[in-house]
Amino acid sequence: MVHEKCRICLETNKLLINLFDGSDAIRLSSKIMNLTNVQIYHDDGLPNSICIRCNKKLDECIEFINLCKKSDKDLRSKTNNIRDEENSTIFEDNADECKFNPKNDNNDSGLADADGIQEKDKTSKEEYSSNLYAIKRLSQKQQCFTCGKVMSSRFRLQTHLATHLKEKQHSCTYCKKRFTIVENLNAHLRIHTGEKPYRCATCGKTFAQSSGLIVHKRKHTGQMPYQCVLCPRSFQTIGNFKYHVRVHTGERNYDCSTCGRAFITSGDLKQHKATHSGEKPHICSICGIRFSRASNLKRHVSYLHNEEKSEKSFICQHCSLKFLRKIDLTKHELYCQVNKTIL
Repeated sequence: MVHEKCRICLETNKLLINLFDGSDAIRLSSKIMNLTNVQIYHDDGLPNSICIRCNKKLDECIEFINLCKKSDKDLRSKTNNIRDEENSTIFEDNADECKFNPKNDNNDSGLADADGIQEKDKTSKEEYSSNLYAIKRLSQKQQCFTCGKVMSSRFRLQTHLATHLKEKQHSCTYCKKRFTIVENLNAHLRIHTGEKPYRCATCGKTFAQSSGLIVHKRKHTGQMPYQCVLCPRSFQTIGNFKYHVRVHTGERNYDCSTCGRAFITSGDLKQHKATHSGEKPHICSICGIRFSRASNLKRHVSYLHNEEKSEKSFICQHCSLKFLRKIDLTKHELYCQVNKTIL
């Protein structure tokens, strides 16, 4: 039954054309391999025919390619002819001036014009070489067949392909977190070692990763390269931009297994799960209050324990800590009472 199917569209059809009929030059198998880089062999156990509809598409493809080649050849030929005519006109206009005449006092001017023509021709060649280099660089770009992302070099493509691998071979010796490529592991290790080799030339702040420095510099320049097409807002980082777009689209791919609530990122889901477990891993080093989120702890320290804030009028009877709001004092005293009871 496999030989009754079209090898291209995989549909069963009685009107099929054999891929291996004719000489090597005109075989359909040879044409398809040349166009698609797909390997087709007579004894590979796969369908050896294609339907009339797919054969027509193949002919249209070849016709289109030949048309592109012919048009390109014609255009380049005309361009070269125009360039030759321009150069010929320039040389004819300056022929008398370029001739060597010992009796002519303007020989220096004629030679200067000839030098100018040569310089112009040299510039044209340099521009052509530059354009040729740009085209060559463009043709060298490599595309990932998994996600379609285009990389600038074969090395970057190989590095990118590793991100699609399920197996993460490189493990962190400190926290056992695993990575697909060693470059990401080395960048992660700086979190544990405290190494920050990238320094801002404007303010001197240092960063563990070059990407952090790039984003930081935008704070000085005010650059907002990521513009939302659905509203006027723009963003400094691609992460914040993607998060914002999902707010518009309503995309929430991370579901809580306990309550079914959906979230935009895995980080949001992780923080939400702490509300079910009651876990509060973030502890204030000043007053000991625990928080489920690091952002809540940061806000707590900034608002309640910042010495630059205005005078604090609410004082704890247990430990003499001062607070701006009475509600914060009440929460803190409750915490102190619980700890006192435990002790």
